Amino acid sequence: MVWLRDPPMYQPAGAKNDKYQGVTVANVPGTWDIWTGIVNNYPIVNWVRREGSDSHELEFDVLDFVRDADMRGIAIPGMTEVRAVAAGFEIWEGPITGLQSLDFYIDLK
Repeated sequence: MVWLRDPPMYQPAGAKNDKYQGVTVANVPGTWDIWTGIVNNYPIVNWVRREGSDSHELEFDVLDFVRDADMRGIAIPGMTEVRAVAAGFEIWEGPITGLQSLDFYIDLK
């Protein structure tokens, strides 16, 4: 999972991986904290934009994150192919106004 911001009082599944805090990902702007763990018996890896460096817009190749996990030795079963891509919001409290997703695309090169 890729979190464009580190929301106060909420966190991704797993735990902060102390070895990978404040890292950069090749070809992707920003600084990231990596969280790892298990969800429903499957490993999960989350890249979370560092607190205070939220991004409201970001264009990236999701495979850059897959390659980053491989380079760091973070094992993700089945990571040799991407089977699904999703984008969205996790709403924890509201009301929410003015929230928009204006563009989402997949470029199959």
